[in-house]
Amino acid sequence: MKIRYFPLCCLLLAGCIKDHGPEAPPVPAKPQWLISRVTMLHRSGSANPLPGESPQRFLKQVFELHYNRYFKPESRHVYSADGDTLNLQLAERDSLLYDANYRVRQVDAYVGSSATVRERRVFAYAGNDTLPSSFEIWYGRSDSLYRSGTVNYAYRPDTTIETGLNAHGGQDTTWYVYTGGNFTKLISTIGFEEEPFSQYDNSPGLERLMNLQHGLAFRMPMDYRSLPVLSRNNWIGQGPQSWEKNVFAYTAGGTLISEYVIIEPYPEPNYWTFRIEFFTP
Repeated sequence: MKIRYFPLCCLLLAGCIKDHGPEAPPVPAKPQWLISRVTMLHRSGSANPLPGESPQRFLKQVFELHYNRYFKPESRHVYSADGDTLNLQLAERDSLLYDANYRVRQVDAYVGSSATVRERRVFAYAGNDTLPSSFEIWYGRSDSLYRSGTVNYAYRPDTTIETGLNAHGGQDTTWYVYTGGNFTKLISTIGFEEEPFSQYDNSPGLERLMNLQHGLAFRMPMDYRSLPVLSRNNWIGQGPQSWEKNVFAYTAGGTLISEYVIIEPYPEPNYWTFRIEFFTP
């Protein structure tokens, strides 16, 4: 009888194959445009005030966004000048961290160049969802962070439901209603109801051009509220609190807004001029 001998690795072939575990999520696609900077100039009051009127005042803020190699914001720096608009100073900054699925996991906010976290937002997601199921808010005191509360979210085709505890320990619920992909109505269990926007343009929403899946990471100056689901387009015409938005300029091709003005006539004249700078990754 002949005895055949086989190499050990052939007998243990299964052991020679490594298990690489679950596949890594696909790298985010490169967007066509990204916002690099938003400059806001706020003018309030009257140049020649009458008795009882506020004198004219100027405020300038510059919001700079820095991106990582996956085209996601990794930090935001806010420079501010009150009065002397040429003397910009670093007022605040945000640092963003992501999970393995390239979703915002944590945002730390700082005052100026301080190394102490002023506020922290920690996001949780269900499965592979890109919209958060909840986030925790932490505030910094001295060298410690204290949790302020948790906000939870549920999503419907045209409505986002937000629940959280109010200052009195009770639970508040807010419904964000969307029409054609754009935020149009807010309803709250505390009896507050508002329809801040009724008209939108056909241009891509500016908030979407920061390559974030939701608007809860931080607020930009063009935001009326921090929306969990970003609007598809940009609101125009009449807005909340007697605001009126006038679009002045578009980029080449007329697709992206590059400058606009918001006017609030009451209780005193207010003018916000926004200039947006883009780049192609």
